[in-house]
Formats: sequence, C-alpha cells, structure tokens
Amino acid sequence: MQLEILNEVQTPSCRIDVIKGLYPTPVEMIFEHETNLVVFKRDRSKSAGCFEEMADKKEFFDIGQVHFVPAGAPLRIRADGGVSEAVRCSFTKETMSEITGSDSLVRPSNAIRSLNIRDPWISSSLHRLGKEAAEPDGKSTLFADALARAVLIQVSRYIGDDEPDSPYRRGGLTPRLHRKVMEYLRESDRVSIGELSELTGYSRRHLSRAFKQSTGTTLSDAIETVRYDRARKLLSDTDLHIKEIAAKVGFSATSSFSVAFQRISGETPHGFRNRSRALSAYGDA
Repeated sequence: MQLEILNEVQTPSCRIDVIKGLYPTPVEMIFEHETNLVVFKRDRSKSAGCFEEMADKKEFFDIGQVHFVPAGAPLRIRADGGVSEAVRCSFTKETMSEITGSDSLVRPSNAIRSLNIRDPWISSSLHRLGKEAAEPDGKSTLFADALARAVLIQVSRYIGDDEPDSPYRRGGLTPRLHRKVMEYLRESDRVSIGELSELTGYSRRHLSRAFKQSTGTTLSDAIETVRYDRARKLLSDTDLHIKEIAAKVGFSATSSFSVAFQRISGETPHGFRNRSRALSAYGDA
C-alpha cells in the first residue's frame, strides 16, 4: 500500500488533508486511526466495512462517498483496491467532545449510518475543504476551521446521537418498505415522490415524513443523491456526452444537471470526469 498526502491544512479544531492511496486489487484490511475522521471519497471505488468491536456477527455494509470513522475503532474494509483519493477532516476526541457535546458518536445501533452519510451539504462542504487545502490563502485557516466544525455538527446530527436502538424510528418506514423504496430509487432512471407514493401506498406527505424519520434525510435529498451517484458512474465509466448523461439521470436541461451536480460535489461534470480519468491513468501508470 502506498499513501501520499497531496495537500493539508491545520486549523485550531482539526487537520484537513487530501490523500491519494494505491492499494492491492482487491484488498481487505483493518483500518484504525487515533483521531475521529470524516472522510469524503473523491473516486468511485467500491468498498464495504464492518466495525470489529461493534458487530455481533461480521456483516459488511457499503461504505459511502462520505463516512465517519471514530477514533480507536477498528474498521475491517473490503474494497476493489487500486487508486483512491479522499479528503479527510481529523478531530481529536477532546475537540469532538467540545464541538458536539459527545465523546462518541457511533454505537452498534447507528454504526451502519456512520459508514454511508448521504447528505449533499456535507459532501459539498468537504469538497470545498479539499479545495481550501489545495489552494490556501490568508483566510483559509479561519474559513476551513469554521466550515469543518459545522460539518462535524451536521455529521453528528445525521448519525443521530439520540437515536433509539432500532434504526427504524417510531412512525418511520418498515424495513421492508425502506428496502423497496431504495431498490426502486437505484433501479429507476427517473423517480418522483409521486411514483414512490404509488409504490408504497402512502400519501406523499406521509411517505416524506416516514422516510425522514427512518433515515434522517429527506426523500428529495435521497432522490438527488441516487441521481448524483448514477451520474458519477456514467461520467467515469462511459464516453457519453454530458447532455446524454443529464437525460439518463432525469434532467431535461444540461444546465440544470450541471448546477445540481456542482451543488453536491463542488465541481462541474466536466471537472469530475477529467479528474476521474486522471486518477485512473495514475493507477495504470
């Protein structure tokens, strides 16, 4: 395994770095860090993880583009390997406690949520922090510190430090309906809340409320995130024109697609495609 720190900035509250790694293909490893990490993966490599000390059985769950790894918690990872690039925000236990009011955000009941944080604001903020580390100016330290603190607060909200033992809150979707909704989102090119309402038999209002209670994110954000994930795959893996990709993920106008993509990722579809191909070429070199 080769690990390179591309950029970094130290703030009063945390350390922000951009790293590039070259891993065996495929790879299984134990990852453990002395600080709390909020991670934003810039590549599309697939990985799954299991917290060694929090699971009764070794069940692996998808690791999303954004995830949180608590200090001192061994995480067993299975991944495609190859080249991986990420933005990381590193907080000490003392700093995390001071910012969030909690010594530990992750427990067995919410460990799955910490591995796949699907929040567009957190994603775009982490991308911006990566840019601040790469192109610092006289105010970068102050700006990055404030934004990183806000990111950690939002991560703690998403994970839910007051969440009950069941991942399905009172009034939320049943596990069966939740799986049904997520499978439909992943498999359909164009999705609306109206279609999901018909699928589940819930009114739009009831479905939106139940989904938010079950997952901690809105149904609109979930739809947007799935479309974004599909767009990233098409940008990385095909030579389709941006206009064609926009249509495939449900946008009638390329400009609307570009605005939505940049709002989540912090970069344009063209910028993402160019960087993705550069990473691929680096891995093949």
